[in-house]
Amino acid sequence: MKKTKCALGLVALVASVMALSACDQATPSKEGAVLTYTDANGIRTSYTAEDLLQNYQSYSSSLSSEFDKVYEVLVRHYYEKYEETHHDGGAKLASLKTEATSKLLANKQKAETNAANNKTSYEEEFETYLNAAGVDNVDQLYQHYLYEEEKEDFQNEMYNTYGTGDSKVNGYEAMKNGYYVDGGLKEAFPESQGGWGRGSDGWLGTQMPIHIRHILIKLASGGDKSYTQDRISETANEGGEVTKLTSTLFRLAGASINENGKLTADANRWTFGSIAESYSDDGSAKNYGEYGIMEKHMAADLVHEFKLGTYVFESLYNERNASSPDAYKLMPGLEEEATSAADVDSKQNMLDDSTKTVHEFFDEFKNDGETNGSGVGQIPFGAAIALYDMRKQTVDDNGNPVWNDNQDTFFPRNVIYNKYFNKHNVCVITPNVIASNYNTEMLTAADKTLAQGVLGQYALSTDGKSVATEDFVGVPSATLKALPGFSKDTTNVLPQFTSNVLTNEKGQIVLAVRAGSGSSYQGIHFITVERSSLDEYGLKEVNGQIVKATAADLGTTTNIGTRANGKAVQTIAYTASNGKAPNASLNDYFTHYSPKEADYPTYVDANGTKQQLPTYVNFNKNETSDWTERVKTITSAASSFNENLNTYYFQRLCEAGQITFADAELEASIKNYSVTKRQSSVDNKFETWKKNWLEYAEMLEAQQAERMEGFGTIKGKLLTELAAVTYGKAGQDTITVTGLGALNLGNLWKEGGACYYGK
Repeated sequence: MKKTKCALGLVALVASVMALSACDQATPSKEGAVLTYTDANGIRTSYTAEDLLQNYQSYSSSLSSEFDKVYEVLVRHYYEKYEETHHDGGAKLASLKTEATSKLLANKQKAETNAANNKTSYEEEFETYLNAAGVDNVDQLYQHYLYEEEKEDFQNEMYNTYGTGDSKVNGYEAMKNGYYVDGGLKEAFPESQGGWGRGSDGWLGTQMPIHIRHILIKLASGGDKSYTQDRISETANEGGEVTKLTSTLFRLAGASINENGKLTADANRWTFGSIAESYSDDGSAKNYGEYGIMEKHMAADLVHEFKLGTYVFESLYNERNASSPDAYKLMPGLEEEATSAADVDSKQNMLDDSTKTVHEFFDEFKNDGETNGSGVGQIPFGAAIALYDMRKQTVDDNGNPVWNDNQDTFFPRNVIYNKYFNKHNVCVITPNVIASNYNTEMLTAADKTLAQGVLGQYALSTDGKSVATEDFVGVPSATLKALPGFSKDTTNVLPQFTSNVLTNEKGQIVLAVRAGSGSSYQGIHFITVERSSLDEYGLKEVNGQIVKATAADLGTTTNIGTRANGKAVQTIAYTASNGKAPNASLNDYFTHYSPKEADYPTYVDANGTKQQLPTYVNFNKNETSDWTERVKTITSAASSFNENLNTYYFQRLCEAGQITFADAELEASIKNYSVTKRQSSVDNKFETWKKNWLEYAEMLEAQQAERMEGFGTIKGKLLTELAAVTYGKAGQDTITVTGLGALNLGNLWKEGGACYYGK
C-alpha cells in the first residue's frame, strides 16, 4: 500500500515534484483500481495506482499542471485500452496515430527546409519544435502530438453530447447557454455542492457577447493623447479627412449637399452598411461595417474607448437596459462579487482616490458646459456643417495665416474638430446648430438665426482676454430634426435629450467616439449595436419608439424550467410578425448551427412556410462557406471562454458516475485543484477587467484636465469657438455679426487671450 500511496502522491502532486526521484520503487503488480472511467457507451476503463504512475512517468515532459497530469493520464490510458474495449478501437487509434505521425513528419520536413535556407543544421532547426512542445526527443514529440489528437477526440465526446450519451443534448449549446435539457433542465456548470468549486453561467452569461457594426474614419495626423490640439487634414480636391468625416455624418443622417450648396434629405437613404462600405477605413468595410462579436473578456482586446465606451452607454445610460438583471455585468467591474447594478454603482468608487460612484464619475465626462444632466457626450450635427464650411480656411481675409506660435491648431477646422469631435468619452449626435453656423449657406435663414442666438450667448471678460460663457451643445434645429436620421423617437432610451439623437435606418442609435491604438491608427468610430446581450428577445418598434421585445412577440413559448439564477428557460415556436421575420432569442441569435443544418432555427411565415430565422450566422451572409465560418466562431467561443472547462467535464463525469474514485486522497486533491483553479481564473480576469476600467477612467480625467472645465474660472488648453468664428478678422478689435451687431474681440487674439494657444 505504501507504493500505491507514493504513486498517488505523484499523480495528485500531494508530494512535491522533488519526490519523483524518491518513488522509483513501483513494481509491476496490480494493487486494485483507484479510478474508474465509464464512457457514454458504457465502456469501462479502470486505473490502478501503477497505471497512473507509469503513464505519468512516460509522458511527464508534456504535463503542465496538477489537474492536467491526472487528466492526461486518464485520456492516455483510456486510449491505450481502447482497442481492447471498443469494437472499432483499432481503426480509431490507428487514425489518431496517423495524424500524430503526420504532424511529426511535417516538423521534420520543415526543419530540413529551414536548415537549408538558414544555413544551419537540421538538429538546430528541429530543436525549436521540441522546445515549443516542451519535450526532449522525437519519441516524446510524437507522444505529445498523439495526446493532442486523443484529447481532442476525448473532448469531442463532451462537445457532441456533453458526456451524456444522449444525441439530443448538444455540448456546444450547453457550453454556450450554461444549461442543457436531459430529463429536465440541468446546469452545465453548476455551483458545486460536492467540492468542485464555483459555477459558471456559460459563454452567453459570462462573456456577454454584443454584435457590433462600426465605421472608422482614420486621421493620419492624429495623436491619442492630443486631447485639445489634435489636427484634421483636408486637401484641395475634396478628398481629405474633413470631407470623409462630414460626408459620413451627412449620409448617416440621410442627407447630402445639393447643387445649390444646401443640406437636403436624400430621396433614397443609404444604409449603415452601404456607408461603411464606401467610407470606413478598416477591413470591416467589405463586410458592410460588421466588426463581429465583442466579448467582455477578449483574447485580442479592443481599445478602451470603443469597447468600454459602448459598455458605458449600454449598461449605464440606455434606459431600455435599466431593468435588465445582467446590466451590471457590463458596468465597470470594480467590485468583484457584484450581483446587481446597485452593487456596481453605489458601493464603490471609480478611482482609488475618488469619492464618486460610477454614475457620478461618467456624468462628469459629458460635453463641457452641458447642463442637461446627460451621462454621455453629444456632438451637435451643426459641428459637422461648420467643419465642412471651414475645411479649407487657413488664412485671414487679407490672405495671411493666423498662426500663434506657428501652430496650425488655430485653423478653424481644427478648432471645431477639437471642441466637438476630439473626445474619448462616448457621444451621441444631436440635431443642433452651433455658434459657427451663424453664416452658413447650407442651412435656412431660420437656422442661421438660431445659430446667431447661440453666438450671442458668448460673453467676454472685461479685459477681453477670456471667454466667460461658452456653449457646447447648441440648440435644436427644425431643419436638422426633419432629417431621416433624427426621425426615430429615442426619448425612451435617452430621456435627458429632449430631441431625438441620430440613428441608422433600423433605429439603432449611432455612437461616436475618438479612439486610437498608438501608432497603428487614430480616428473616430461610429458604432451601432446590432444585438446586445442585454436584449434577450431583441427589439421592436412601437408607436415610433424602439423598445424591448418579449418572448410572446416572437411566437409560441413553452417553459422548460428555471435556472439556478432564477431565469426561466423557454423554447419558442417562431412565427412571422406583421409579415416580417421575428427576432431570434439571444440563444438562437448566436446559434451554432448553419442554415444548411436541420437544427438551424426557423420561423413560419404568413403562408405557413418554414423560413430561416435571421441570426448572427446568416447576417449579411449568403454563402455556405461564410455560414461555416460564423458557426466556427460561435463554437470556438463557447468551448474556449473558460480555460478550466476540463474541470467541469471531470466534475460532470464524476457526478454522472462515469468516473469513480476508490481513493479519498486522490479525489480530495483533484477537487481542491478544481476549486483553486476556477477561482484563480475568475480573479485574474476580474483584475484585468478592473485595470482596463481604471485606465479608461484615467484617460478621461487627463482629457478633462486639458479641456475647459469652466470658461472664466479654470482655463484649459481648449481654444474657444470664437477662434474659428473670428479667424478671418483676427487682426481687428471688433467684428460685425449679422443680427448681433459689433462683437468686441478686445485682446482675445493677443498673447494671453483665449485665442492664443497654450498661454
